[in-house]
Amino acid sequence: MSSPAEQFPTDPEDPGHDARSPDADAHAQAHRRRRTLQEQAQATLARKVTKARKAHRRIAKATAERARALAELQRWSSDPATAKLLNPDYAAESARGPVRTDADASPRKVAAWEDQEIARRTITTEVACSLRLADRTAENLIGESSLFAGPMQATSTAMSSGEISYRHGQVLMEQLSFPPLEEAAEFEARLLPVAKDLTVGKLAVKARRMRERAHPETLTQRATAAVAERGVWWEGRADGMGTLTWSWTGSPPPAPAAASAAA
Repeated sequence: MSSPAEQFPTDPEDPGHDARSPDADAHAQAHRRRRTLQEQAQATLARKVTKARKAHRRIAKATAERARALAELQRWSSDPATAKLLNPDYAAESARGPVRTDADASPRKVAAWEDQEIARRTITTEVACSLRLADRTAENLIGESSLFAGPMQATSTAMSSGEISYRHGQVLMEQLSFPPLEEAAEFEARLLPVAKDLTVGKLAVKARRMRERAHPETLTQRATAAVAERGVWWEGRADGMGTLTWSWTGSPPPAPAAASAAA
């Protein structure tokens, strides 16, 4: 007697019949498996990028907190009473009389530093040692912090909320140094919303263009003033090397001129 399969052969036209071969089933399963793995990878990517973004925002908040701390240090040290106490000669003043100032000192004698200058140098050195920075870097950082805590509080607030990074804030600070002081706040208010959506490089280009259009002085006037500030600066580096900074007018200088300046 024949088997049921032999008695009733499958009909390819039957809608209930699955004509796929075993190879097609295996291919479909492999495709689903690849899609599942891809979806898992995309989900992992999203989680890791989110983690990095949160860390980036925490860094922005931390740099804003550092700026507030350094600005508070600068304000505290600039108080005349505090500055006098930071002067190493203060304790010896009663024993040898008042400390001489530059105005009082004889040209033949070494004049004592003014209290304010000693205080400024003291906090710069302490910050440099504590943060392991060069003195010039620490000095610039303290100066930037004072600006963020003073006329650029809106930028500092944006950093504190993690909306922009410290580098964004530095770009804003650089561009805000050009307009007159009374217009800087308005310029900052116009730039901040843009800064939250742009990279540092694109923000610098955008800010420079906005500043050029808004500046009350013509480009010719500013170019004339900038030419007067041209110069060459040399800064020593480690291993017998150095950095040459050359402020040049117009297009890059020709090679012979650059070589002679370097020499």
